[in-house]
Amino acid sequence: MNIDYQNILIAVSGLTPQIITETLYALIVQKQIPIHQVHVITTRVGKERIENLLLYGGEKKLYRFCEEYALRAEDYIPTIHVIEEEENPLDDIRSDRDNQIAADKIINVVQQLTEDPNTRIFASVAGGRKTMGVYMGFAMELFGRKQDRLTHVLVQPESVESNPGFFYIPNQKEPLTLKRRVGDGSFVEFTVPIDQLKIELAEIPFIRLRELSPDARWLKKSSFLEIVEMAQLELEQKQFNAQMEVHLKEAIIEFQTNRSTYHIKLRPMEMAVFYYLASGETIIVKKSMLKSVQEALVKIYENYYKSSIFASSFHYEALQSIRSKINGKIEKEITNPLLSSLVKIQSKRSPQGSIYYLDFPQENIRLIPSISDILS
Repeated sequence: MNIDYQNILIAVSGLTPQIITETLYALIVQKQIPIHQVHVITTRVGKERIENLLLYGGEKKLYRFCEEYALRAEDYIPTIHVIEEEENPLDDIRSDRDNQIAADKIINVVQQLTEDPNTRIFASVAGGRKTMGVYMGFAMELFGRKQDRLTHVLVQPESVESNPGFFYIPNQKEPLTLKRRVGDGSFVEFTVPIDQLKIELAEIPFIRLRELSPDARWLKKSSFLEIVEMAQLELEQKQFNAQMEVHLKEAIIEFQTNRSTYHIKLRPMEMAVFYYLASGETIIVKKSMLKSVQEALVKIYENYYKSSIFASSFHYEALQSIRSKINGKIEKEITNPLLSSLVKIQSKRSPQGSIYYLDFPQENIRLIPSISDILS
């Protein structure tokens, strides 16, 4: 089936926005691929360079490129996504924190632009800090689809590749005149015949994890680290073909992989908590515990263990202790840390308190009996 895709160029850029015009030249002029949108991810300083060199400054290289090749410049003015922390644009990417912010920005842009099935992404890793190119590659592995492409632009000869005055191969016969810096810091002019200039758009093969897990939970996340952790967990679950049965009456977790079966025996209060979480619920652990959660835990406990318990027994300190004991028993029975991490009760911070949850696909969990039979 032929689809008339909306082609989108996404690039990361730093102090050399030439990558934008070089890639546009390779796609539009050389490969005859129409580009309908251009998106650039950069810093505050990078945005200024794009504006000064490509758009509004004296150079206006994007406009010159379009004029030489009979293109409407307005169609290629990039949407610039500035990397920022709490609405404060970053000047550069140097620290671990800066890199995390940049990763989140790149992920979010790629995530957003790949939501429409009628778009095709051409993502470039050639510009910006090296880590930006790495994050772009990761983003495409996580969100890229069959029609999307990951690219790198190569320029020859070497004297032109890193020259700040080169933006694209001009549509002319005369040799191109450029300047280069010499030892004393001054600049001298040199010329390059047009037929010696080459721009090559190299396509980088990449694994499309989205195609392997089209319904993956991490597709809806926005934090790079959270996406990586969740994607890794889902791949591990698929690798081991992990299944779980939670037997309430016997207070046993039965965890099965394609190689082994494990049985984790819990105490009644521990099983009540684990069973509740295995049903897909979460518990916000704080001093003022939600009565509805405590009441559900009490009902699970009393329904099967035929003895009474106070709701206050599931106070926040008790739940902290219960989680620790459950995870300790899981680790003791399942010594492989990758496997045990699939079963253990996870915790993450929130403004309301610690949130307890199971990071295990619901479709692979069987509750015996079902939660509806208990809480109905």
